[in-house]
Amino acid sequence: HLNFPMLVSLSGDWLKTTIADATNGHIESDSGHDIIFRDTNLAQLDHEIEEYDGSASGGTLIAWVRIPILDFDDNTVIYMYYGNPCITSSTQNVTGVWDEYYAAVWHLDESPVDQGTHDDSTSNPNTGTWNDSDSGGNTSASGRIDGADSLDGSDDHIDAGNDTSLQISGAFTVSAWVNPTDTSTRTDWGDPIISKEGTNGFQLGYSSDTRFGFMLNGGGASMTWGTTGKTPVWYYVVGVYDGTTAYIYVNGIEENSGADAYTANTAQDLQIGAFESTRELEATIDEVRLSSFRRSADWIKTEYYNQKASSTFFSVDPEEDSSATVVDLISFTATGQSSTVLLEWETAQEIDNLGFNLYRSSDPGGSYTKLSSSLIRGLISSISGQQYTYIDRDVTRDVLYYYMLEDVDLYGTRTMHGPVCVDWDGDGIADDDDEDADDDDSDDDNDDDPEVRIPTLRFEEVDFGPEGWTPSSSYASWVKLSSFRARQGDEGIALEWETSFEVDNFGFHVYRELDGRFYRITPDLVPGSVFKAGAGRELPAGQSYTYWDGLPGGTGGELYWLDCVDLNGGRASFGPIKPEIYGQPVSERQKVRFRSITRHQASRARALGKARELRVELNTERVQTQSSKATFRMIDPENPSDPRLQPNEEQWALAAQPGVKIYVKEDGWYRVGKPELVAAGLSPDVDPRYLQLYADGEEKSMMV
Repeated sequence: HLNFPMLVSLSGDWLKTTIADATNGHIESDSGHDIIFRDTNLAQLDHEIEEYDGSASGGTLIAWVRIPILDFDDNTVIYMYYGNPCITSSTQNVTGVWDEYYAAVWHLDESPVDQGTHDDSTSNPNTGTWNDSDSGGNTSASGRIDGADSLDGSDDHIDAGNDTSLQISGAFTVSAWVNPTDTSTRTDWGDPIISKEGTNGFQLGYSSDTRFGFMLNGGGASMTWGTTGKTPVWYYVVGVYDGTTAYIYVNGIEENSGADAYTANTAQDLQIGAFESTRELEATIDEVRLSSFRRSADWIKTEYYNQKASSTFFSVDPEEDSSATVVDLISFTATGQSSTVLLEWETAQEIDNLGFNLYRSSDPGGSYTKLSSSLIRGLISSISGQQYTYIDRDVTRDVLYYYMLEDVDLYGTRTMHGPVCVDWDGDGIADDDDEDADDDDSDDDNDDDPEVRIPTLRFEEVDFGPEGWTPSSSYASWVKLSSFRARQGDEGIALEWETSFEVDNFGFHVYRELDGRFYRITPDLVPGSVFKAGAGRELPAGQSYTYWDGLPGGTGGELYWLDCVDLNGGRASFGPIKPEIYGQPVSERQKVRFRSITRHQASRARALGKARELRVELNTERVQTQSSKATFRMIDPENPSDPRLQPNEEQWALAAQPGVKIYVKEDGWYRVGKPELVAAGLSPDVDPRYLQLYADGEEKSMMV
């Protein structure tokens, strides 16, 4: 089924608010605003909350969720998110739940008095007016789904008006849950559950011999009778007209059909529980719907099994812990500067990162006070990361302070980093850990010393053997390699490479060759230009890459290869190269470099989830051929180009070329008019799609 409105009815202490039940409650908003539904790709699903009770005596939720594709032969998985205190307004899209064929949906969960109203959940103006002059009815009755209307059979009914959306001329479907109170029938045509009938129109109701029936009138009325005799229990009754034939369904089963003529009624109001304000029904009614479309038998059966009592239509798995946000932190430090503390942190990648909050405490395990008055804006999504700073001015010199960094993603998930202690003396060591932890006056370069921790990051290697993976001799038109180096350190080998051109580069795999056998050391692709610039967009200046092979004590015979993969699955190999061996002990500065590479590698590895998702997405779309006016740079795998200029040299080279300077303060969208650019010296013949943006000699991602 496409765009199926699924009922989600849940109960439990966990659905209480954190205020009503601090121990068990997980919902933050007393209106359920923080309740959100997502699919397995984290896309938010349209939902409508019919009823939420988060009180101490409650813990119930009744919601309708639009499922884009509900498979008939496979389980469909969705996720319910909650507990985000930042969400203080509704996240519902009520009309988005109901597809374009729904003319009206009345949940009847309101409790109006005479001349009060029942809302229509579609975008149509079909609000129903409750009529009960003697106050004998009850609009707060217990329904099959939630609240319902109990009609007393004398003067109770709902009038929904005569909007054009209710004047359906072709195929249509009408449905309701009904619990008869009076099982007798007072007229041959039955008592109407829902009616828009006069000389033309339709009626869904009781038959003269206590069966359910569906009447169509196209100048002459006829009734298609069901077979189920009605008793005081809940029934799901559906009438369907496909343009030539009428069908009557009860509890998801087709009970009868017959050829029939029908003409739309454009004169009478649509009424629930009455026919032209007469023949009022004595029953309880819930969830009334009208569609300008013939709903299939399978759709109707699915609705019944989803909505019936004691439904096993879906199951609920145990609550999962919130997954960490995809923000990979390379460093987080607090350095004392006179009467302030400089907080610095750097990310290696950020996926869906909204921003950061900072907190301070005088006790690492104590209570923390929020420092930032508003969210420190993040990059949203970037595999390059960024450096951040914040100055804490409300401090006293030489007092120990501890800081926590919180990142918040687009879905409200929060991850804490820290704590870190302030370093007042500037020796690079937190002041609560200034002493040599092992008391050995050594250079502190072993793994047991907490002052220097060189992380070891080892992935399960894939041994392809002599007959497995082999280097490809294919020509790589999508990437130009400038340099590829491997540097041997105490803890492993740092691999670094640069490109000078990329387009549609999906990424790289790194292979280690030893004694004729190949070992893939990358668990997934190191992301290429597709993830920075997007498909079809060129990076004429390329990028820099790093990877770490945690291989202490190598044999000295290791060789390394790069395998480059384009968006269409093509591949080309570069190599082999032999690691450079340092002739002296690794300096502390180089150790820091290795640690940085290791952390960066970890961040790139964590991007594999996003890489796989994008790969699936792109594989479902036709690969588009795009022409380019930019210079297409060719590469000879056997003869890589000269290395790129250093950024400062690149900046001087750029300054000598015609160009236009645009001063950009931060990430975001900027509008620059063509007259301004031309007046500044840009040729009017330049295609702006191929403009390049540089900052300090390094190309930055830009979309025009």
